[in-house]
This record gives sequence, C-alpha cells and structure tokens, in this order.
Amino acid sequence: MQDRSLCTPSTGAGTAPSGKASIRRPDVETLRRFRQIRQLSEEAITKIAAHASVNEVPPSQALARLGTRSNVVLFLIEGRLLIKAADGAQHEIESDTEDAEGAVSFLQPHRYTVTSSSPALVLFVNREMLDKLSNKQNDATFEVEEVYDGCELRDSLLFHELYQNCSNDNLKLPSLPDIAIRVRKAIEDEDWSIDKVSWIIESDPAITAKLIKVSNSVMYCGQTPVDTTVEALVRLGMRTTLQLVTSFSMRELYSTRSKYLQAHMERLWNYSIEIAATCYVVATRMRGFNRETALLAGLLDDVGGIAIVTQAEKYPEIANSPNELERVIEKLHADVGGMMLRSWGFPEKIAMVPNGTEDWYHTSKETPDYCNVVLWAKLLQRLKQAGDPKVPPLEELPFLSALDLCDPTIESVLEFAEQYEEKISKMRAVLGG
Repeated sequence: MQDRSLCTPSTGAGTAPSGKASIRRPDVETLRRFRQIRQLSEEAITKIAAHASVNEVPPSQALARLGTRSNVVLFLIEGRLLIKAADGAQHEIESDTEDAEGAVSFLQPHRYTVTSSSPALVLFVNREMLDKLSNKQNDATFEVEEVYDGCELRDSLLFHELYQNCSNDNLKLPSLPDIAIRVRKAIEDEDWSIDKVSWIIESDPAITAKLIKVSNSVMYCGQTPVDTTVEALVRLGMRTTLQLVTSFSMRELYSTRSKYLQAHMERLWNYSIEIAATCYVVATRMRGFNRETALLAGLLDDVGGIAIVTQAEKYPEIANSPNELERVIEKLHADVGGMMLRSWGFPEKIAMVPNGTEDWYHTSKETPDYCNVVLWAKLLQRLKQAGDPKVPPLEELPFLSALDLCDPTIESVLEFAEQYEEKISKMRAVLGG
C-alpha cells in the first residue's frame, strides 16, 4: 500500500507533509552527511541535490506508517524523530548523532511508524532515483553478481556499506580489549616485571578469578593450589598468560546498545566459546600445537560478526529483519574478521583463520595448521545439531586426515567428542563464566 497522504511523486522527491513552513532544495554538503548518499559520485550527489527537498516538519507529524510503502527515502537533518515498531517498542533518533547518518525506515513496506517528536528538518529523496544511482555506483565499484548472494542482499544498505568499506580498507573496527593491550605492552616492555603484569590483571577481578581458576585445573598440573595472581603467572608463564587474558577479555566486545541486536551478539559469543573450548581440547592431543593459541583461534574465528552487528546499530529496521543480518554476517564475517585480527596485531597463523575456515577442503603448506583445528571443532558442532548436518563426505576432508584424531566417519568423530566432552565442558564454563 502506497502512503500517498505522507508524500507524493509529483516533484520527483515527494512533497512535505501538511503543516510545513517551507520547502527548499538541499545543498551538496548537507547530502554528504548521510551514508547512503556520500558514497555516490559527485555527479550523482549533484543530481540528487537538484531533485530532493528539505522540509520543515512540526512536532507530532507522521512521516511514515508501519506496513505502508512510499516513493521517498527520509533523512533527518535537524530535530528528533520517534521510531515505533509493531510491538510498541520505541526509539528516538536525534540529529547530529550516528543514528541520524542513515536513512530512516528505509525498507519497504515500512517496518516502523515514524513521527516527528520535535520541530524537524527532514530530507526527502526520491526512492527510485536513489536506487538507480546506488546500483550504478555499485556496478562500477565491484562485480555485483559475484559479490551478492543472488538478489537477497542487493537492497541491503548494511551490506552495501560494509562491503564498500571492506573494499576500500576503510572499515571502522572494534578495538582489542584494553586489558589485553596493556598486558601485551607490559610483557613486551624491556623493564617488565611479574608484579607489573599481575597489577594490570588484578584491575579486572573477573579475569583474575578466571586466570587463577584455570591455573589450578588439571590441564596445568596444579597439584598445589595457587591463591594469588603472581603464583598463577609463575605457573602459566607469560605467553600463556597473555593468550588466556586475551581470550577471557573478549567477552566485553559482545555487547551492543540495541536490545534487539544483543540476541545476535549472545549467539555469536555462545558459538565462539563452544568452538574455542573444543579447539583447546583437540590441541592437547596434537604435537606441534599450542593449546592456548588454538583456544584463541577458535574464539576469534567468527569475530567479524562483532563489527557487523555493531554496524547494524545504525539501521533500526534491521531489528525487524533478522534474516538479512544473518545473511550479511554469513557473507562478510570472514573478510571483516581477518581485517580485525590483522589490525589487532595477531600473527598470520591466527589472522588467517576466519578466511581459512570458510573452506571445508582447506589445506596449507604447513599442514596441519590452526585452521585445521578450528575446522575440526566446527565439524563437531555441526554434527551435534539435529537433522541434516550439511557437511561434505568426511573421508574427503583433508583436515581430518591431517589431524588423525579418529576415523573419518560421523560415528568416530562423535565418539571422540563424547570421550572428551567433560574437558570441553570445563573450558567452556571457564570462558563463559
């Protein structure tokens, strides 16, 4: 249903709603404030400026209604807009904030009712024109048919923005947790001391408790219990300490300001600790692998999802399109994850994992590598799921023969997992606790 009471196609951009004080054309600099426009060419932005309109809107003016369609895309220049979802949940967008850099209720039909909650300046851009100019830009920038998952993501502004930023190496990435950075710098300092490292760790009571707990586990041959951070560091050693602190601190990144998107973060975290715990136990059975490195590799395999969900905060309509978000994560998490790990300074044997584990048939010159360990954990997680596990024939998978932990059959893999489930469960509890 087209919502003609709110906008009309006569001007090519829609007219202002009733109660307007004035209508004018936007300048190019105003248009560059908005993500979906500033990525376009100068020619395209100039064309939009010649046809779009800036409208003064009074308080309590309806701009979009849930379930309707319109021929314009709305952008907030000044003021505040109230976004109301079908379940009654409300969110206010204020100008000059990150939320206001994107289009308002872009998806069709509208997933929200949008009302001005203060006097506002609203930019109206013709939807068809914006779509055509965006598609033209995308066609010139990258090979659409190879990048897009059929047509499912062709209209995803989140995907457009993420992909273009990845292509330009211009993606805003989360930072490694502060405590992990501080511990790394302290250990790399020529004047480092165990007391200094201990003091940094003790600034985070939760990580301190986990470090002491794991140092007392049978995995580290803790016959005599340790009670202090210094004792734990002596038992574990500095390299192991750094890797464990990094792993334990990752939990803080799996959070978002949006209560709608937090469920995605929780799923990412639970999946990551399951893979990490399995990698840790698998590595204890293999020569040439460090179990703490394997733990990190498993925990960071899906880390790109953090940046994608964080980016999705800018698109309120994503809350009502969980399938779109899942498809974007599936399509881009590996590339984004690799970028994150390299920006954080991880060695290539870890940084390569997000991309390397996308291929069940992954092989490397140094076989086996940590991608093999993570693939083993991902296979086990897939086999545990009910229904069709959707994996290739196990006898064809190079990592199974490279690791040589059991026969390449579903029954043997599950039997191995059952044998070591208690150890996997304990490490899972340490990470998730």
